[in-house]
Amino acid sequence: MLDSSSSSELPANQIHDWVDLVRVFEGNFKGTYIGPENSWDLIKCKQKSGETLREYVRRFSKQRTKLPHIPDHDVILAFVSGTTSRDLLRKLGRNRPQTVDELMDVVANYAAGEEAVSAFFSCEGGKAKLPADDDEGPSCNIPDVTDTKIGSCHQKHCIAYVLSTS
Repeated sequence: MLDSSSSSELPANQIHDWVDLVRVFEGNFKGTYIGPENSWDLIKCKQKSGETLREYVRRFSKQRTKLPHIPDHDVILAFVSGTTSRDLLRKLGRNRPQTVDELMDVVANYAAGEEAVSAFFSCEGGKAKLPADDDEGPSCNIPDVTDTKIGSCHQKHCIAYVLSTS
């Protein structure tokens, strides 16, 4: 039995049975309930300005793990509509992935190529940070020894890196 202090919180003459109590209780807490996510939540995941493709893929994939029952075509559509990489979209348009695995293979290869190009063009002054599988990547501290055929020793290393990631 409810005491008089708790009954003042309940609406007057609205609770006559268990069903009424459940309805009022649920109505009181519905706004605070975080329901299961759906494909619309994934489609809101957009690549941010200045965010690398690899960072976007990580964030997108993390969001997707919360939504295990979304069909592949919805995941592909969400990813394509969220990325800012025009060249990647061109590549995906020419060779349309049918599954999320196919999409992620293309995206991973594209991101590796993007990182290789970035590493190649940042090879100035004898030091560059080359990407690795981990977030921190090793620093490239190769001495800048001039070679008349290709340029510096460091440039040779960068070229080898670019070719090895292709």
